[in-house]
Amino acid sequence: MKVLVTGAGGNLARVAVPALAAAGHTLRLLDFRPIDTAHDLLQGDLRNPDDLARAVDDVDAVVHAAALHGIHRGHWSPRDFWAINLDGTFNLYQRRLPPRSPRWCWLAAWPSTAEACSRHRMPGRGHRGQPDPAR
Repeated sequence: MKVLVTGAGGNLARVAVPALAAAGHTLRLLDFRPIDTAHDLLQGDLRNPDDLARAVDDVDAVVHAAALHGIHRGHWSPRDFWAINLDGTFNLYQRRLPPRSPRWCWLAAWPSTAEACSRHRMPGRGHRGQPDPAR
């Protein structure tokens, strides 16, 4: 099976990639930074539709491990947390809707995203990303 692993340079993927390879899967890795790997690597961004189109092309399954989390606070803005963890995940999921929806394994950093966004009110956003009626 051909498997896309997002966040390939992160801690979760460092465990998932060797396990998937040992199980005989063909891997395509996606990360925003260059990483040293023998697998098919696409350097890209979940926020970029063109990168996602290339990443999901001809894959049978997705292991979505890309996320900003606790160690990224202070280096990335709350808007980046939102855009990568929520919008990026939504973008990836949309790309994999019919005609061919693959298997999904979603490894997420929701608590970190929620904390980052609640500590710094997202401009123009209310509950669950909806437009803020108070604004």
